[in-house]
Amino acid sequence: METVEPFFYHVPLFGVLIVACYTDLSVKKVYNWTTLPGMLLGLTLHAGLQGMQGFMDSLLGCGLGLVVFGTAYLMGGMGGGDVKLAGAIGALGGVSLSFWSIVYSGFIGGIMALVLLVWQGKLRRGTSAAVQGLLRLKSPDPEHVRLKGEVPYGVAMVVGTFLAIGRTYVAEDMARWFLERGVA
Repeated sequence: METVEPFFYHVPLFGVLIVACYTDLSVKKVYNWTTLPGMLLGLTLHAGLQGMQGFMDSLLGCGLGLVVFGTAYLMGGMGGGDVKLAGAIGALGGVSLSFWSIVYSGFIGGIMALVLLVWQGKLRRGTSAAVQGLLRLKSPDPEHVRLKGEVPYGVAMVVGTFLAIGRTYVAEDMARWFLERGVA
């Protein structure tokens, strides 16, 4: 089976990410009409271009995103649209991109929440509520530290995914550089 350039899968992913970012910022929603076709397209493209191996990579990526962000959803930490966006990212990008997207999205989302807490003068209460929530394995009481305008986590996921995609290309270039010089 021929290797397919990852950029081929990233083009439709860019479309999903741009629409999700726009709707999350403008109406605070990530719509099913954006995420579900992304999941289906990712599974179909991977299966059609790479057979069962591609399909499994896409399915595992989709599942990883759905499980990690689904858990956060069940704990009250995000909306269902964000969960499905994670599934679409995984389906279109595969399991590796899904993993790194989750890592970078968590980092970006944390920075966004921290900036909002500082901006609204709620850093002490927010930190205390977050620690208590982690110890009880549930989200902090939303009334205890309500952030005006709450964190648009879909935006954090978009930025995190773009960082993960950039990481993919930088890592490939670095590996190629070392291999060409006989270092690795």
